[in-house]
Amino acid sequence: TRKLPPTERRALEILDARDSWTRAEIRKQYKSLVKDLHPDMNGGDRSDEDRLAEVVWAWDQVKDSRQLARDLRAAAHLVTLAVLVTALSTRF
Repeated sequence: TRKLPPTERRALEILDARDSWTRAEIRKQYKSLVKDLHPDMNGGDRSDEDRLAEVVWAWDQVKDSRQLARDLRAAAHLVTLAVLVTALSTRF
């Protein structure tokens, strides 16, 4: 298992999600929580506002963290490709 940064680990705990879940599964969980906690969906009850704010914060952390990880992997692949192209072009 990969070691999560503290922020992402805490965010997943807030969302009641697991690290092994896909982004789509986490997003589905997030949407379900927002629907359950939003005052417009539960008769104007504002008692869950703090929990709702925490859930929104957690989704922002997970979304940004996982996007950054994808971007870093893509950049690593581009660097590898550039090295291979350079190596091949010097041989021919």
